[in-house]
Amino acid sequence: MLTYDLRAKSYQFPSELHTSFSGIRALNSFYHHWKDEVDQHILLDFSCTTFFDANLSSLLLAMIYKLSTENRLSFHVDASQIKKDLHVLIRNGLIKTNSEVLDDRKSTVSCKYFTSAQLTEFKDYVEVDLFQHRAFAKILPDVKQAVVNDLLEVFNNYIQHSKSAYPFFVCGQYFPRDKKLMFTMSDLGVGFLPAISKFTEGKVIDALDSIRWAVAGNSTKPNQEEMPAGLGLEGIKDYCLTNKGCLQIATGDGYWETSCVNSNQHIGMNFTGNTMGTVINIHFAC
Repeated sequence: MLTYDLRAKSYQFPSELHTSFSGIRALNSFYHHWKDEVDQHILLDFSCTTFFDANLSSLLLAMIYKLSTENRLSFHVDASQIKKDLHVLIRNGLIKTNSEVLDDRKSTVSCKYFTSAQLTEFKDYVEVDLFQHRAFAKILPDVKQAVVNDLLEVFNNYIQHSKSAYPFFVCGQYFPRDKKLMFTMSDLGVGFLPAISKFTEGKVIDALDSIRWAVAGNSTKPNQEEMPAGLGLEGIKDYCLTNKGCLQIATGDGYWETSCVNSNQHIGMNFTGNTMGTVINIHFAC
């Protein structure tokens, strides 16, 4: 819960936070700024921020959860900075208020988290909160079911490979003018590389290549006949490329994304230092 506390130190966020390499890098900077601090009150200063892709609430909430749990930090906001340009952060549930808040614009998919024991609850969230959103009014039932299965496989991979006792964080935002919905999933695990490097006997040695290996349809599961490699990230990638969407993944120091313009183009970059856990963002063209 984010509230306001006059005793807090402050951290000023940039003027804009987009779902991109630079946006994830900016939130990584926030985390690394506080990761060695303990027992502090922190004011999240949005006074200069005029745009925030609300689906990135997933990543910000994951960072706040980790810092609160491990470092006993408490986080607060000044509500006067939020109500105008950033009211979406109240409507999606990231910032709590004393009164009931309804998403009357129907532009958000709630900011929530799920433990590894909540597969059923996550499935309900995907089927109801996400795919019953007005953005997907025209999606074909078989296409919808295929993407639901892929998202469940991503959650199963978090359970099996993240080596994290922390939850799985999700959030989405709908942009009706642009006819797109951005959906972001974040975990606090070890990332792709350890399991993939072990499975490939050291043939995959860096984070960016581990992403490329995963989205190519490879899997660390021993019985591919029981769980085809196409489920999960490859299926989401193929859906995005077919439907003019975009898939973005950040893990370790690696960042990879498909191009929304040309399905044959993929972009790979590296952060300076590691990102926290894994971030998967899907740009749905609606």
